[in-house]
Amino acid sequence: MCGRFVLDADIRALAERYQAVVGSDAAGSSAMRPRYNIAPSTPVVAVAPGAAGGRRLGALRWGLRLKWRPAAPIINVRRESVQEKPYFRRLLVRRRLIVPATGFY
Repeated sequence: MCGRFVLDADIRALAERYQAVVGSDAAGSSAMRPRYNIAPSTPVVAVAPGAAGGRRLGALRWGLRLKWRPAAPIINVRRESVQEKPYFRRLLVRRRLIVPATGFY
């Protein structure tokens, strides 16, 4: 079960911890309830840049869709090469976010 993790924290506590506003699209999302076997390509809770320089907590699909490989999102990138490859280097600088987790396996 490569790439599985757990998030059982309260969403309001996460929003307070990261000083984020809970997005309106996230209210009914299954990602917002405690889950103990979160798999790749499923919705996950994430903290991303929001409006006016703030932070937004919402549900995003886990995986990175590449332009040249849109059908199969990738979930792992080698840490050693992420800064060397132009595509990932740009993402590392401009499109960062936080994916909270309380456990993994």
